[in-house]
Amino acid sequence: MSSVILKDFSFHLFARTCVVSFLSFFACDELCSVEQQLVVHWKSSTSAEAADLLKDRNGVKLKSGAGPNHDGDHVTLGYFTGATNSDLFSGDWVPLTTGTNIGDSSSGYGYGDGMFSFTTVFTIGTDSVLVYPNEPAGYQVTAPSVINTTTPTPGSPIAIRFYDLDPTNGTVKYNTVSDAEWKWPAVSGDIPTNLYIKASSGTTAASSKWVYGSTFEASGSPFQTVLGAMTTLTLSS
Repeated sequence: MSSVILKDFSFHLFARTCVVSFLSFFACDELCSVEQQLVVHWKSSTSAEAADLLKDRNGVKLKSGAGPNHDGDHVTLGYFTGATNSDLFSGDWVPLTTGTNIGDSSSGYGYGDGMFSFTTVFTIGTDSVLVYPNEPAGYQVTAPSVINTTTPTPGSPIAIRFYDLDPTNGTVKYNTVSDAEWKWPAVSGDIPTNLYIKASSGTTAASSKWVYGSTFEASGSPFQTVLGAMTTLTLSS
């Protein structure tokens, strides 16, 4: 008789535990928020022999700086407020990153002159931007405005701008590269959306996840800084 009672008690304890777990799951589903993130992987050609490495006004490859993970000339991810597939550079330039430099990488290994590679994580509904969040060490910057499901506009082009001096220097030269297929993705669900863009000439291989881009704001000087208007970064860390 005691054995039957014990089994009956165990069954009711199991059933009650299941009910509590079931209710807890739905309580979390109602109350726990899940961050939506968008991840942009962006880079240049990374072969020292490549003809399309980024260069300064004199055709010399942009400086990678010194150290195991370099800190050279500035390169920035951003977008134009009026950009369309037929006019990639229309409107005002809005930078989305700062502290990103030629020679730096998300892998923890520095690149040479004219090269870079970054992973940048945007959290939707915030102005938080994480740059190469794992190795060698991630850092956070603040975007000029909150990044949400409509800003930047999903499907609109984004771009990469590179400089041959500090962007606040009055004699700085720059150029901007984009492509009609470098589209800011729409975010859906709690799985991060990934975009892979590469400043490179040529055609993207069918098996590659990278989308090549080689349309320049100064179209007569590809991969080279030649525009001279004063341009100031507005992000703050």
